[in-house]
Amino acid sequence: MTTMDTVTAMDTVYDMPNIGCLLGTAYNCEEMRLRTALQKDGVGITPAEYLILRILFAHKSIQQCEISRILGKDKASVSRSVQSLVRKGLAAAEQVSYRCSLVSLTYKGESLKPKIFGIAASLHEALSERISKQQLEILREILEKIIK
Repeated sequence: MTTMDTVTAMDTVYDMPNIGCLLGTAYNCEEMRLRTALQKDGVGITPAEYLILRILFAHKSIQQCEISRILGKDKASVSRSVQSLVRKGLAAAEQVSYRCSLVSLTYKGESLKPKIFGIAASLHEALSERISKQQLEILREILEKIIK
């Protein structure tokens, strides 16, 4: 349980930790759980690479700029993660324009699918033990509204 402090900025009073802090902390906690699961399973990828592989499993091939849009991450960080996946032989990238590459899974990347899906199922099950299905759906709706 966290303690609440009050911070005044100009004429606005904020309870701390505020919503932004809580969102960031929740994200960091889930990312650490993912990082731990990836290390434990010996998959040899980062959480950022994991997210890109999940997208590639759904799309087989997709433009790198579309991956950035789906993840809500800047193009430079997605580019670094894609290049890392290429170096590891898990993805291939083909330049289709000056600004964008087409990213696709390799056979080696496809072979990780059962492990990745197993990790995803395990993490989802652990989350479901902490919050109910109804709460998870409400959280999804709230996050989608924040994003819009």
